[in-house]
Amino acid sequence: MEYAQKHGYQIAYSNPSFEYWFLLHFEKKNGHLKDSNTVIEILRSRGYLEGYEKSADVFEKLLPHQAEAARRARERVEQLNRDCTPILSRDSNPVTTVYALVEFLNSKQI
Repeated sequence: MEYAQKHGYQIAYSNPSFEYWFLLHFEKKNGHLKDSNTVIEILRSRGYLEGYEKSADVFEKLLPHQAEAARRARERVEQLNRDCTPILSRDSNPVTTVYALVEFLNSKQI
């Protein structure tokens, strides 16, 4: 974290896993999530991404819901900030800042 800040880098962070970002495309989830398998099971069992595997290309399924996922992720970060909970901590579970990376990349599209 210190290296990134010192060199002007931003960090995209997801706790407990990157799949939390995927889950936010379909629902708001602020309660503790044990691990990536828990998140993947929610994605599969609720029919959001049936048959999901880590190497699956799910971009087309997620894209229509991207703005909603970013809103939900931003709201969660804002809630944690209001509660004075560090984003990079076990206490922040669940949280993701992937939305900021996605918004940055979207802003660079021609």
